[in-house]
Amino acid sequence: MDDLEAATGIDDYCMNIYLIQALSGNLTASLSKYQDLLDDDYDQKFGWYEEAVRKSAPDNLQSFLKANDTLYFDCIQSGDVDSFKNHTDKGCVHDKGLGDSVNVYWSVYNKTQFENDLAAKTGISSMTPVRYG
Repeated sequence: MDDLEAATGIDDYCMNIYLIQALSGNLTASLSKYQDLLDDDYDQKFGWYEEAVRKSAPDNLQSFLKANDTLYFDCIQSGDVDSFKNHTDKGCVHDKGLGDSVNVYWSVYNKTQFENDLAAKTGISSMTPVRYG
């Protein structure tokens, strides 16, 4: 404020009026630009973004789960030599990835924290459908 007063020579008691006028003009221009974006097929453009997020979700989800699965889930794995239950040092995601000859059964014990962390770290919300295959 001091720099603005020094640069313009406007007294403190008048500065608020000038600032409000400038901010009002800025707000009006921003709202107008926002409305122009909405009027110019914004929904279609958002669809492209949504599709890109959905396509990247399986890879992001698998990476997140491989690093953090035991923080939220207990798991039972069977189908290979290393069958185990709740073997947290191995995790729930098989080294070869999801969906191999190993059967993995997941049991969530910290659902709310999982959903919050997943959304914060990957952008995937619990409402985002994710398909493998």
